[in-house]
Amino acid sequence: MTAKQEFDEYARRYEALHNDNLSVVGADSQEFLAAKLAFCERFIRTHVRFIPGGKLFLDYGCGTGRLGHLFHDRFDADWCYVGVDPSEESIKEAQAADARGQCRYHSLTAWQSGSETYDFALVACVLHHVPPGDRPSVLRSVWDRMKPGAALVIWEHNPWNPVTRRIVDACPFDKDAVLLALPEMKKLWAHLGTESITGSSYVTFFPGPLRRLRPLERFLAWLPLGGQWVFWARKQ
Repeated sequence: MTAKQEFDEYARRYEALHNDNLSVVGADSQEFLAAKLAFCERFIRTHVRFIPGGKLFLDYGCGTGRLGHLFHDRFDADWCYVGVDPSEESIKEAQAADARGQCRYHSLTAWQSGSETYDFALVACVLHHVPPGDRPSVLRSVWDRMKPGAALVIWEHNPWNPVTRRIVDACPFDKDAVLLALPEMKKLWAHLGTESITGSSYVTFFPGPLRRLRPLERFLAWLPLGGQWVFWARKQ
């Protein structure tokens, strides 16, 4: 079974399965979504240079679109959220749950045939489902659709954190997962040969009942024990 087929199978049960999987750290999926949105909103304010035109946010590998359903809690109406995923069943779930009707969701095939460019792109917990040999082409396909001055943020699980490894190993839709460490990501990006300004940090030190300590994470960004990591690149 391919990753696409697996996510088609899990589309209607994704959030319940994810919450069950995260119970080991006393967290739920909404908490992690909120953290990603908060990070992206702060990052865009300080790092993205806009060119005239609408503001487009790409969520590559959006799954059932849960980030999009919360998107306009953080972002104003000047922003358009675009979610893309290879699982067509997940896209159907995303569209059905978009109560506000403010988001756009596309299958990967439909997106690949388009030419729309973006101010910001998030690739969150996607690459560990992509065979290592295919990762350069996936990243290049997203990067080529970014506007000048736009930024790409890659968010992944940290294989150096033992709790993260336990959660991933127990997750039914992570059976195919091949985790990559932040140094691997940096090497992968260097081999792409892009003209970009890059940066990175470790995140997710305080999930669940420890969430009140989250403001301290900015002081620990260098410490490779966070549950996840973030790598970003901005176009010149």
